[in-house]
Order: sequence, then C-alpha cells, then structure tokens
Amino acid sequence: MTVLITGLGGTLAPALGAAFAARGETVAGWDRSRVDPEDRAAGEALLDELDPTAVCHLAMGPEAWAAALAGWCRTRRRPFLFTSTAMVFDHRPDGFVIDLGHVAS
Repeated sequence: MTVLITGLGGTLAPALGAAFAARGETVAGWDRSRVDPEDRAAGEALLDELDPTAVCHLAMGPEAWAAALAGWCRTRRRPFLFTSTAMVFDHRPDGFVIDLGHVAS
C-alpha cells in the first residue's frame, strides 16, 4: 500500500508518515518543487504516476488543491483524509502524535 501524504515538511504529517511507515506502508510525499499544487494537470499526472491507495492531505495550500485531491480519490474509490491545523490561527505547534498501532490493517 502506498499512501500519499501532503505536508511532510510540517508538524503533523511527518508523525502520520512515520506511523504508516512503521506499519510497513510505503509513504510518498508531494514535492512542491517538482509539481506546483496549483497546476491541476501536473498534479493529476503525479497522482496517476504514484497511484496511491490512499491520500492524506495535511499540507497548507489552495482550496482547489484539496478539491482536486478529493476528486481524484473519489473517481478511483480511494480513501481521502483531509485535515487542517490550529496553526492557521496561531504559529505555535501544540499538536499531538497519533498512534495508529491499534488500527487494524
């Protein structure tokens, strides 16, 4: 299983990526230097290339990016997780680490 996680340079996404990796899942990130989130055609090409079995969108970015990711997942019947962050309102990271060890595969 390959999970695409956006926001791996942030606060929460690296913890989620580590949890998936610890379960033996392959974690792929979105490299903004390679594909601009606002370039819908390039983004869809990247998704088709990676062909993730699930997408977790934790990065900050335009609403259209979230919509494009959700749409891609919907048409391919893939799970899509979207979350935002309290850091939208305050610059101090005060989140917590999610333990996925108890979640069944």
